[in-house]
Amino acid sequence: MRTDKQLTDSYQINTIGWWGIVVTVLIMMLVTCQPALAQTMYEVEYKSQANIILYKTQYQSQADYCYYITAYLSQANSSRNHWYQVPYKSQAELLVWWTKYPNQAHYKVYQVKYPSQTR
Repeated sequence: MRTDKQLTDSYQINTIGWWGIVVTVLIMMLVTCQPALAQTMYEVEYKSQANIILYKTQYQSQADYCYYITAYLSQANSSRNHWYQVPYKSQAELLVWWTKYPNQAHYKVYQVKYPSQTR
């Protein structure tokens, strides 16, 4: 037979356990349910405004990265080099300046026609 003290203690422990589960699930949802990072870019006018300087190669074999320009923001993916060009500078993750010379660039890139060709 349980006493009243044992009964209230078991309710308190049970309540604390459920609160722990609820808090853990909420934290997991906040951490894991973030949207995928999209690779958004904006072409700046001046080299000093850019945080990345790129050189567009003539051939795919010359490039460090192959990229694809998507039609929609939801299609952009940073791990696959699928980029979306945003209309405003404040919306972009990458501020890109295109150079005429490969030795001035941080990376040499090549624009592909199909998303499956990126690397």
